Amino acid sequence: MLAPGSAIMITDVIEFIKSVLRVLIARTKVSKARRMFKRGEDTQKVKDTVWFGCRFHWSDPIYVPAALDLAFALYDRDRGGSTRQVAHCMLLLGRVFSSAGDKLPACRFFLCAREMFRSTGDSFTVPAMEFFREELDRRDRKSCFSMSRDVFETRYADQTASRLVKKYRNRNPRRRG
Repeated sequence: MLAPGSAIMITDVIEFIKSVLRVLIARTKVSKARRMFKRGEDTQKVKDTVWFGCRFHWSDPIYVPAALDLAFALYDRDRGGSTRQVAHCMLLLGRVFSSAGDKLPACRFFLCAREMFRSTGDSFTVPAMEFFREELDRRDRKSCFSMSRDVFETRYADQTASRLVKKYRNRNPRRRG
């Protein structure tokens, strides 16, 4: 029989093991995506692998530093492609910055993706809008930047993908939230 205080310790250990496994899985996914990228596999498959490496549906976002370099490399590969391909890169960059807890660039990339998808009439406009809304509506958002959604959209609506990439390419996000 367990002592009353030891039950809490066991649940803490279980939660710790789960968090370690999530990080290991995230790193494995990003490593797999890097290998896929180097082999020249389908860009969308690589993006999806990085995407799910940064965030699982059951947990908080997980930041893997290698994901940022890979996301920028994917942008470089798709830069001359269709607007839809570049918009998917913006979504991915937003997700990586979001997983790092860097909310302002995440929101700027999500807003850029939303505007790009809107310009093509693509159905991904809705998910881009949801990710953007999710970041702006977070409770911890106010500690990162204080402006309303309307002010944010007005201020950053004219940001192009190339400008955002140029601004944030060498940024080293640290886990903030």
